[in-house]
Amino acid sequence: MVSAVVANKSTAVPVQVKFSLGARPTAAEPLDVGLVVLPTSATIDRLSGKIVTEDGLDVVGGAEITPTDHPAEGVPLEHGVKLLPRRDGVFTFNAVITVDSGTDTSTETFSMPLIVGAGIRPTTGASAAGAHSNQAASTH
Repeated sequence: MVSAVVANKSTAVPVQVKFSLGARPTAAEPLDVGLVVLPTSATIDRLSGKIVTEDGLDVVGGAEITPTDHPAEGVPLEHGVKLLPRRDGVFTFNAVITVDSGTDTSTETFSMPLIVGAGIRPTTGASAAGAHSNQAASTH
C-alpha cells in the first residue's frame, strides 16, 4: 500500500490514508482500489469520509466511507472504491476524511495519484515545431 498525500498540513487529523490498485489502470475499464484509513489517536469519537474525483475520473462504487464510532487506534478501516477512468491521463482522487473528537470536528483531504494508460502524452505539433525551429537555428 502507498500513503496518500495530505493536502493541507496545517490541520491535524489523527488518521493516515493508504491505497493500493487492483490492476493497472486502463481507460474505460472499472478499477478496484483498496483504501485503508488508519486511526492514529484513541480520542476519535466518529470517523467518516467520501471519495472525490476530478473530471475524467468517475467513482462508480464506494463513494461514501462508512461512518465508524470510536474506531480503535492503530486498527485499519478497510474500504473498497471502484473508479472509472474515461481517458488516458494523470488523475487525482481524494479521500475527504472527517473526524469528530469531543466538541471538535476536523476534515482533511488525502490525495492519491492515478496514471491511466500512458498518462499525458506531449502533443506532436509542439514537438514537431520545436524540432523545426532547432533545425532552422542550426542552418543559419
